[in-house]
Amino acid sequence: MPVLLAGLLSCIMTQEFNWFGFGAKLPSALRTSLEDYAKAQRAKRTSRDKARLIMQSVLAVMLAFALALCVAAVGLVGLMIIIILTGFNGITEESQIGHAFEEALPFIVLRAVFFSIVTVTREQHLFNPIIEWVLTLDLDNQARVFCPECSSRLHSKGLL
Repeated sequence: MPVLLAGLLSCIMTQEFNWFGFGAKLPSALRTSLEDYAKAQRAKRTSRDKARLIMQSVLAVMLAFALALCVAAVGLVGLMIIIILTGFNGITEESQIGHAFEEALPFIVLRAVFFSIVTVTREQHLFNPIIEWVLTLDLDNQARVFCPECSSRLHSKGLL
């Protein structure tokens, strides 16, 4: 909560005091144009569109709480949100469902490959011999072997 409050406060302060080029006022012609567009879109919105927006809002709050309370793994929470939104938006045919996942696929594949590599490395104990060898060295040399740059920084600060 302190981080949230500090972030919101810094946004407000930056906006109000025009720090770093922020806080510029919209020209009245642009504001009028945006308001007219919003009114036109609101007039065209059907009750089905309104229901979709309400459902998306509810699921956004649900997503925030699920992630904040660590209800499940992040990937499962995201998958749950995608599936519920897809169903409530009326997409029920298999040929249409795939489009809901297209944008997330590269990220999901990257995570799957990364965690597969980490799991194989851990389960096969590939780094255990190296770690055990380094731990047999005296304390000064352990940091030097694991991270030479870190070791030089620690030495320059007199910590090693």
